[in-house]
Amino acid sequence: MVVKPEQIGKPKRATLGYDVPVTLIRLTLLSLEEILEENAPLTLQMLGRSIGRSLGATTIDDIPRILAEMKIGLGKITRNSEDMLTIRLMECVGCSGMQDYNESISQFERGLLAGALEAASGSTVSIKETKCCTQGHGFCEFEAVLMK
Repeated sequence: MVVKPEQIGKPKRATLGYDVPVTLIRLTLLSLEEILEENAPLTLQMLGRSIGRSLGATTIDDIPRILAEMKIGLGKITRNSEDMLTIRLMECVGCSGMQDYNESISQFERGLLAGALEAASGSTVSIKETKCCTQGHGFCEFEAVLMK
């Protein structure tokens, strides 16, 4: 089910506003990993994919703007071929500035990008993270294949 923005309402937060700290997002994702254990990677990808489909991207070119507006990160998309894309995400909400773990942890962002790409392209998307901030990179990078 794709959730429409009008379904979530407008928060009544006259004093606090609409933004929440990145720390809260990270604690939520890390807590889900702890609770879900070995099921965490797939569950976080599925969660991200569902949210990505709901972001309202109608073209692939919409995605970097939406990522910035939602403060998910600063995205740059390059097309490697008709059906392959590389997506670089700077200032990743989930891991930018975190300590090095020597492994990628952006399962949520991976799913979110896949969902946004699916909504924008009408294709099924296979995506993998090739670089992560937690591997000593200054950005996360994803390779996506659009399957018609």
